[in-house]
Amino acid sequence: MEEALTVEYLVEKDPRFLWVALEERFNHQKAINLPQGRHDWQNIRFQDFKTVNEYNSEICRIRSLLKFCGEEQRPTYAEYFVAR
Repeated sequence: MEEALTVEYLVEKDPRFLWVALEERFNHQKAINLPQGRHDWQNIRFQDFKTVNEYNSEICRIRSLLKFCGEEQRPTYAEYFVAR
C-alpha cells in the first residue's frame, strides 16, 4: 500500500473499516474512467498510428479500461481479421 495511505490508516485496527474507507475513497474510478474510455473507443483511428503494433496496443489499453469499468466492447473488424 502507498506509504501516505499506510500512515493515514495506520490507527485502524478493524480490516472491515479499512476496506470501507478505501472503497469510499477510490470507488469513483468508474465514473472518471468510463466516459474517457468510451470517447477513446469511438474516436480511435488506425491512420493515427505509425505501426499496427501501436494501434493494437492502444486498442488493448482502451478495452482493458472499459472492462475495468464493467463494459465490454466487441472487437473491431481489424481485430477480428488479425485474430484469424
